[in-house]
Amino acid sequence: MQNKQEKRTGLIIKKIVNEITDRLICVKNAAVTFLGKLGEEQDSLVLGRVPEKADTSVNESYRIRRRLAFSLFFTLLGFLFAGTSFFYGAKPFALALMCASGYAGTVFVYIGAVIGTIISGESISVMITAYTLTLGVRVLLSSHADASISVKSFEENLTLRCLISGVAAFLLGLGEVISETFSAESIYVMIFMTVSVPIFTAAFRGALGRGVSSTARDFSVCVILFVLIYSLREHTFFGLSFSVITASFITFYIASTNGFLRGSLVGIICGLAVDPTIAPAFAILGMTAGALRVIGVGVSVALSTLLTCITIVYTGGASLLMSLAGNILFAAVIFWPLSKSGTLPGIKIFSGVHENVEGKYADEKRRSSERGRLAAMSESFDALATTFLKMSDRHRYPGTYELREMCNAVINKHCRNCPLNTLCWQKDYEDMSEVVDKFVEKLREAGTLERGDLPEKFRKRCRSAERMISDINSGAAELLETAIKRDKTELFALDYEAMSELLRDAISENDEEFSPDHALARNASSVLGKLGVHCAAWGAWGKRKKTLVASGIDIGTLAVSSAEIRRALSDATGLTLGDPKFVFEGDNVTMTLESRENYKVDSYTIGSKKKDESESGDIVRTFDGENKLSYAIICDGMGSGHRAAECAGISALFIEKMLSAGNFKGVTMKMLSNFIRSRGEECHCTVDLFEFDRLSGEGIFVKCGAAASYILRNGNLFKIDANTMPLGIMREINAENIKMTLQPDDLVIMMSDGVAHCLEDALWVPEVIISCGSVSCENTARALYTRAINENGQNDDISIAVMKVSSVAA
Repeated sequence: MQNKQEKRTGLIIKKIVNEITDRLICVKNAAVTFLGKLGEEQDSLVLGRVPEKADTSVNESYRIRRRLAFSLFFTLLGFLFAGTSFFYGAKPFALALMCASGYAGTVFVYIGAVIGTIISGESISVMITAYTLTLGVRVLLSSHADASISVKSFEENLTLRCLISGVAAFLLGLGEVISETFSAESIYVMIFMTVSVPIFTAAFRGALGRGVSSTARDFSVCVILFVLIYSLREHTFFGLSFSVITASFITFYIASTNGFLRGSLVGIICGLAVDPTIAPAFAILGMTAGALRVIGVGVSVALSTLLTCITIVYTGGASLLMSLAGNILFAAVIFWPLSKSGTLPGIKIFSGVHENVEGKYADEKRRSSERGRLAAMSESFDALATTFLKMSDRHRYPGTYELREMCNAVINKHCRNCPLNTLCWQKDYEDMSEVVDKFVEKLREAGTLERGDLPEKFRKRCRSAERMISDINSGAAELLETAIKRDKTELFALDYEAMSELLRDAISENDEEFSPDHALARNASSVLGKLGVHCAAWGAWGKRKKTLVASGIDIGTLAVSSAEIRRALSDATGLTLGDPKFVFEGDNVTMTLESRENYKVDSYTIGSKKKDESESGDIVRTFDGENKLSYAIICDGMGSGHRAAECAGISALFIEKMLSAGNFKGVTMKMLSNFIRSRGEECHCTVDLFEFDRLSGEGIFVKCGAAASYILRNGNLFKIDANTMPLGIMREINAENIKMTLQPDDLVIMMSDGVAHCLEDALWVPEVIISCGSVSCENTARALYTRAINENGQNDDISIAVMKVSSVAA
């Protein structure tokens, strides 16, 4: 057991070494990539050639940069914290950070701490021993964590981390006491270290761990920020203080992205870390920078710097101003161009708004699972449809046995009383049996027989050849009709096929409408940043209908109106957007903008039934569907009376419900045609459908045996016609889709065949439309209706729908 544990510990140490090696390789690769790009840019300038595409992918490049930044950051923190003395000269920060960090972070904090201890030159052996023992204990605990030997565990609970840090701090303090021959000061350091290191471990853990609350994370970030600035107090460069510059920069940054309240709070924390006496000045810096950010970054930075300098003079005099002013101005000069260019990302602290990674992951998995199930159902329906269609093709024709029995019965009827019966069925029995076999084979292939299918010697002797062939053909036709009526397999097949297509369309539309548009999100973020509107995160998606969402907006600092936001985004993106909508959830404010309709449609319908009929066989309707689409339909049941009216009514209702729910036109027509065929009645339906996209202005006519439609534009008339068949006649529908881009003031006129049976019979239709113009839908519809009554005398059902396209005012 001990050997197994030793092997596991050895493997973990080996993996840590490999991790460090990987990070060093990342550093090398980053340097090589950087130098290579410099060389390529120089070559391109000198030789005029385009640099070759990098061998590594974008994701690999991002991974390298991220790991490099992570490594350098934790190494720097370890370096700074190791050399920072607190009360009584104690140095608790590096040890606490080692215990609070997770996988890899611990290793690089250790490296930085060792380097910092060596450079400081104080208690080198004692400090490095304490750091090494702490790292070793955490490695051993991780090796016991699970049998899979995952170094990445390093996820001890907070109590255990504090215990490890407390014991390590006590041993470190004890070493100092022994080396200082039990001096009173060394004993104070040991006590302080033993108490403070676990406290700082708990304080640091909130920003470095997972599954913590937003409050704990914000508190932890502030503690690390305080210690970082405190650690920089002894570091200067040509008289400039890194501590003051960093504190000023962070205060500017937080105030400009989070507002004056959070800015002033961070300013106080940064000021306390530099020097408690200047904390009020930094509070003024954060407050004024946050309050004035609405008038522009440059003005807010300049005025806040001026007010801060005045506060410093008031609290500490001119000497304090001389020591701090240069540093604050230097931070302002660095911050202003970075903020103006949009290089700095927007962050939120003290907002209670943090992305719920687990919830987002679960939601994404749920959507992915639902999409997978829909796709699987679509494939299943498609497979069943194929199987049923094959079965239908086999079963819709009479079988060999049925055809043989029918042929024998017909032949027996004609041959039973024939004087030559004996000759045919005794002497030439084998030949006659062969004839019957050929009859059956021909009927299976072609469905009918001809006189030439009877051998010549039988044609010459048989007096009933013609009648016999005719009766066999009639019998085959009856068997075929019976088989078709009996077999409903094709109907099942078409239903499953339609369901498969319905699901595929739903998946396709969902993928299109919810596909992210990262370029649009970046563009929108840049535009609003220039307006002084900052947010924590941007999102954009959609193909036909765009949606923009900004989360984490500070509504109290908005200096622009909703209309200005909409205009700025619309001008920059080329989209027609509606006014932003704001949703308040605690401290978080979310702004949403969606594509706005460019067009609207006014409509008018009119119709009447055929004289001497109780019901009209025509149904005309207009309605709006999902996704900003408008529709008009005219359904004309073939024939007259109740049966035609019922077929048209069912068809119109089915189409309206399907399209209103957001389903596609093609599958809607297929399902309706299949339904009409399944009724087994000799009643079919013509469908004239018009779909208008109020976003793009595109209009689509779908015609299934319908009469011609017209578009009136600036006095010019366009005829929309198609030679197609009504629904419910054939398995495959031959509906024709005709697309046109409509313009404001265009008039769309649809009518049933009761108005105009054909162009030659109704030359008056174009005349009436043109004479009415595009002023009013109602005037045009009523003029056509009145003329149709006068011309046709109500000899057929009449239905007319007229729509006018108009632009929506911005």
